Amino acid sequence: HPKTTSSYAWHLRSQHNSTLIMNDIYLICTCGIEARTYKSSLNHNGKCDGSQFSLQKVDKKVPSTPQCILCEIYPLSPRAYAAHLRIHHKTTLSAVWYSQALL
Repeated sequence: HPKTTSSYAWHLRSQHNSTLIMNDIYLICTCGIEARTYKSSLNHNGKCDGSQFSLQKVDKKVPSTPQCILCEIYPLSPRAYAAHLRIHHKTTLSAVWYSQALL
């Protein structure tokens, strides 16, 4: 079994003539950013200090999370949304919701 995201992407390409996108698999950084291709994950490596990606299968039946209310990002999962807020905006979901309720 492939042990890294790069070896998994290569395995799909070489053994199955497929890609991450074709299999609805996304790479999710610890900062909450999703990469739809291995190449885009490489581009992100230079922009994020804690760049470490994991694989996540996307269930098309489950609606995606909404856009971040503080920026233009659409996190892929609730967990990625919370990580995105914590790492990029130094806040939490409850703090953001509380501040929005005060407006």
